[in-house]
Formats: sequence, C-alpha cells, structure tokens
Amino acid sequence: MKCKVNIRCITAGRDKLLRMVQYFSRLCSTVLHRLNYSQSTIESFKSLQRQFGRVRMILRIGSFLENLITAVRTLGDKDPVDPILRFLSIGSQLGYVCYLTLDTIMVFHIMGVYNLTSAKQLASTANRSWAAALLCSIISSSYILLASPRQVGDSRAVHGETTKYVLDVAHLPWKLRMLRIVLKGALDCSDPTGYRPVRLDDADF
Repeated sequence: MKCKVNIRCITAGRDKLLRMVQYFSRLCSTVLHRLNYSQSTIESFKSLQRQFGRVRMILRIGSFLENLITAVRTLGDKDPVDPILRFLSIGSQLGYVCYLTLDTIMVFHIMGVYNLTSAKQLASTANRSWAAALLCSIISSSYILLASPRQVGDSRAVHGETTKYVLDVAHLPWKLRMLRIVLKGALDCSDPTGYRPVRLDDADF
C-alpha cells in the first residue's frame, strides 16, 4: 500500500508539472499568433504542447483501475450516505473510468502501434465522458454547499474521507474546498481542447 501511495504521489506530481508546461506552451503559441510572429516560431510551441500532452497520456495508462475500484467500493458501501451524493460519486468515477480507458486506447494510436480508423470518434467520446465526470463533481460539490449540516457530515465518506462527524455547513475551510472544486470543474469544462460545454478559445485564458 505504501508503495502504491508513493507511486501515485510521484505520478500525480509529474502530471501537474507536465500540465503546467503544456498549457504554458499553448498560451505562448496563442500570444505569438496574436502578435503575428513567424509560423515556425508558433509551431515550435505547438509541437512542445503536443509532445507533453502525449507524455501525460502515457503516464495515465492503467489509472482507470483506481477509479473503477473507487466506484465499486462506493456502490457497496453500507454506511448511511445521501443517495444523491452516492449516485453523483459513482457517476463521476464511472465517467473517469470511461475517459481514462479510451485515453489508454488512444495512446497506442498516437504512438503508431495500431492505427485506429475511429480515433476521432473515440477522442470525442472520451471528452464527453470527461465532461460528464466533471459535471457530476460540480453538482455534488454544489449540493454539499447547499446541504444541511447532517448531509455534509455524511457526504465526507463520498469524497474519500473516513471521518464522519457532523460538520457545520458554515465551516469556512470545508466550504472553500467545495467551492474550489466547483470553480475548477467549471474552468476545466471551458478547456478549448475538450468537449467545451462553454465555448471559449485559447485567447480567453
């Protein structure tokens, strides 16, 4: 278990660093395009963005198993949890399972191991699954913010915490955490490279 946690921390940390570089490269390419720089200069940053995106996909291989296990455990949890929160938690985990599974399949196509004729359809389905998982997370966090103290106390189990005491809904750190999840999910849904329920382009970021 300790080994698993260490590997998880290392992978998550690297993914955050790679994501920062990837998005910074995308920002640079957009800014340079608006400033009318040469196409070769812009393409160098776009190439950097694509390469780091591929590295992140490789790091995510097999990570769908963790979400699948979490979904099964939540489904079989006998503790008294709000049924709405249980449903949203399972929906979010299954959305990530579908997204990460298709993401893993796409790695073989991108690396040239196997040519998928339906690559665009798979990518679109993956993005839709990712957006569905984010939507469940946003609704769940919003529900907790508006819930009664008892519901908030019970909902801690759904969000991966073992402590289940009754939490005052006015408790500021907990409310800020839920608000951060809502805002992060809303920003992720506006990602120009994803499904984009909110239509924005790179210049808006």
